[in-house]
Amino acid sequence: MVRGDNFKTIPYSAQDINAAQFMQRKSGLWIPRKRYTARRVERALKALLCTPTYKEHVRDIQEQILREDGVATLCTAVEQVRRDFYGSPKD
Repeated sequence: MVRGDNFKTIPYSAQDINAAQFMQRKSGLWIPRKRYTARRVERALKALLCTPTYKEHVRDIQEQILREDGVATLCTAVEQVRRDFYGSPKD
């Protein structure tokens, strides 16, 4: 996503969750395991590669990711949990 590519996944394990999230954001397609055939994959790939709106949605997500500072956000969240659990450090 950071590169601005469409999302393609093989539907096994935790990737079902990832695929559902991309479907929700209209930036990917999901073929359930029981309906996974070569023909459906071919149609899905053609749709992803030939439909401009998928790429537009992916670019929107890419821009959001690039604007965020994920490391700083994580550090702030971890520090907040530490303060909530242990209290403020004694100086």
